[in-house]
Order: sequence, then C-alpha cells, then structure tokens
Amino acid sequence: MQAYLASVLRGALLTGLYFAGAVIAVFYLRTPSDVTLFWPAAGIGLAAVIRYGLWQTLTIPIAMLLLHLFVVPVPPLFMAYSLASNTLATLLAGWYVHRGHDHNRRIHLRTADGYLLLRGGLLLSVTSAAIGTAGMLHAGMVPASELARVFLQWTLGDLLGVTCLGPLLLYLFYRKPGVAPARKVVGRYEVLGWSALVALMLGLVYVTGRLGTQYPLALASLPLGLLLWSAVFAAGLKLLFSI
Repeated sequence: MQAYLASVLRGALLTGLYFAGAVIAVFYLRTPSDVTLFWPAAGIGLAAVIRYGLWQTLTIPIAMLLLHLFVVPVPPLFMAYSLASNTLATLLAGWYVHRGHDHNRRIHLRTADGYLLLRGGLLLSVTSAAIGTAGMLHAGMVPASELARVFLQWTLGDLLGVTCLGPLLLYLFYRKPGVAPARKVVGRYEVLGWSALVALMLGLVYVTGRLGTQYPLALASLPLGLLLWSAVFAAGLKLLFSI
C-alpha cells in the first residue's frame, strides 16, 4: 500500500513538473498558433520515462489537458494532436532508450549513454513535430506554405528542452536521498548565483520577445550555452579535486 501511494504521489509531482515546464514555454508565445523555440517539458517527460518507466507517459496528457483548459486555449480540433504529439513522442523515445541500454545499470555520464540520449531526444523531437505540425494544418492554425518552418521550430524547441533539462533531471532522479557527495566542491552561494543567471537569461528572452522583435530567436540558445559552460566548469573542478 505504501509503495502504491508513493507511486501515485510521484506521478502527481511529475504531472505538476511537466505542467510547469509547459507553462514556462507558453510565456514565449503571442498566439496559440505560435511555435516556441524552447519546450522544457520535453526534457522533463523523457527523463521521467527513462527513470521511472514507460507508464509515466500517462502524466503527459493530463498536464497538457490542464494547460489547454486553463492557460492557453487551442481549437478543439487541435487538442487531440497536441496531447498525442507530446505523449506518443515521449513514449517512443523512452522505449528506444530503454531498449538501447542495459537495465541492470543506470544511465551514466559516458559517451555511449550520451549518444543514446541524444538519439532518443532527436526521435522525440521529430515525432512530436510531425504530429503537431499535421495537427496545426488540419485545425487551420497555419497555412500549408508555413509547414516547413513550423516543423523545424517545433523540432528545435523540443530538442533544446531535452538537451537543457534531460541530463540534469536524470542526475536528480537517480540520486539517492540522504547520500552526500564525498567532497563539497560547489557551495550554496555558487548554486544561487548560477540559478540567478539562468533566471536572468530566461527573463531577458521573455522581455525581448514582448518587444515584438525577432531577437528571441538568437537569445534562445543562451540558457543552453550557460548550461554547457557550467558543465565544463564543474567537470574541471571535479578533475582538479581528484588529482
């Protein structure tokens, strides 16, 4: 009974996390017909499915339904496509990653696992974009002449969400509670500083987008650049303290 309650609670938390990631992306949209270049929910959903199993995809349509009912309404004809694009793409990508690695071990920071996750993210992005683009065309949200642009933006938005949040969440999901690292390399103030920089960059993209310019297209890669730089910095510190 306790295990069942824990599973239900985890599902509710993951639903809320996916919903929060989708709401963040909505801030970059002007109309329901826009396509965001950053979809954090893609990384959240894929990490949850890889860590806790394929059944976690059940949380995605619930979160998306709440999003469309209370945050960003869409035409009823597009609703099914929206739910299917995120759910089926995550299910397919999660199945691919589970099929490609040994179930007796966890995902690690190694080249083989990195390429496996990247292939899974690409599969998720392309599948979701194909379904979503078809849905927008069917619902009359975009003309046929805009399909290539919509497909590319949708693919890149999902892929950016996967690469930004997927590895971080997998690390947090696999981390055992109560187990402290052997050496504390980064202190509390450093973590707060990095968090403030990430929030500042996301806020800069949002504010620039509200000005009605195309500059957010260039600024969308700033959070990813900060993430990659901080990963290299952390790896360097780990190597330094291990010498």
